[in-house]
Amino acid sequence: MLRDLAILLATAAALAAAGCVSPSAFHPLSPTPQAADGTKPGQAEKAEADTNLADGKAPSRPKGAKTLFEWAIGPKSENGEAKDTDADGTENEKKGTGNGNGKDQGGKAAKSKEEEKPLDTDRPDFGAATTTVGKGRAILETGYSIYRDRTPDARLTGHSYPDAVLRVGLFADWFEFRIGQSFASFTTTPTNGGGAPVTQDGAQDLYLGTKLALTAQKNYLPETVIIIQSTVPSGSKSLTAGQVLPGIIYLYSWDMLEDRLSFSGLIEADRAVDVAAHPYLQMAQTLEVKYAWTPKFKTFLEWVALYPMGAVAAGVGPQYYIHPGTTYYVTKNFQLDAHVFIGLNQHATDFFGGPGLSIRY
Repeated sequence: MLRDLAILLATAAALAAAGCVSPSAFHPLSPTPQAADGTKPGQAEKAEADTNLADGKAPSRPKGAKTLFEWAIGPKSENGEAKDTDADGTENEKKGTGNGNGKDQGGKAAKSKEEEKPLDTDRPDFGAATTTVGKGRAILETGYSIYRDRTPDARLTGHSYPDAVLRVGLFADWFEFRIGQSFASFTTTPTNGGGAPVTQDGAQDLYLGTKLALTAQKNYLPETVIIIQSTVPSGSKSLTAGQVLPGIIYLYSWDMLEDRLSFSGLIEADRAVDVAAHPYLQMAQTLEVKYAWTPKFKTFLEWVALYPMGAVAAGVGPQYYIHPGTTYYVTKNFQLDAHVFIGLNQHATDFFGGPGLSIRY
């Protein structure tokens, strides 16, 4: 009996060491895997580098994870080894000697320190960047917006400022805290002689959120993030929604030509209220193409659709926009931008947009 049990255990151990047992291989998304001895990827290379100081240089230290997950599926390279993609879009092949104990002994060559890329902002797109700011870094995004709209019965004019959102990297590279505040003034003027203009001005509701980096791009599998957000009823009486309005956004992007051409989109769901204070679900969808003409100058074109689900107030309906814009990097930590939303149907605002600037700390 004991002999049979020992044979069974030895067989199971041999299969596990050979890599035949890999439950995570059945999931498109899987947490960062561990080796058979419980060590995380890079720990074996770190231990080996610590014992080899012949070159007189300090051993390199592994970086923290940039995403919560990594793609467990995808195409293989020509030599049959799995290709992985870092958060910055660099492909790396997983190589190992396969000594039978389940450990990866490859990756001895230390990577040269990568030059920091320019800041990746959420504005001026309707969507957001599929990257986080990084642990210990912060980006302040600001802007000024002008609004113009005309209906059969009234004309609306207005502006908002500073459209500020502060993004702070906390705990890990994949976690970002977000807080935003803006002030606005809107004037509605009846065009049929039905009364005096009505002005709404003051602080808008405070915005709070977190962004989590889910996956880096791996060949045709996209870079993805999720944003969990909400506004709280802190604004002026004429502009506040009067209640908490939570929402969630799933964003995805592909770097089609490195540092040149990218494609992205999102699916968003938010709680909203109409003028009768009736709550409804606001769905949003975007598709965007971005092109870098030079390392400093980029333009983008975005299609935006908003779908109110369950709204009962008159005049509330789907909205469609075409949204062109541009960004310019003064430095790697300072960006200027300009954009305009152009309404395509009767429910959409005729146009709104303006300039902005962002700074990374």
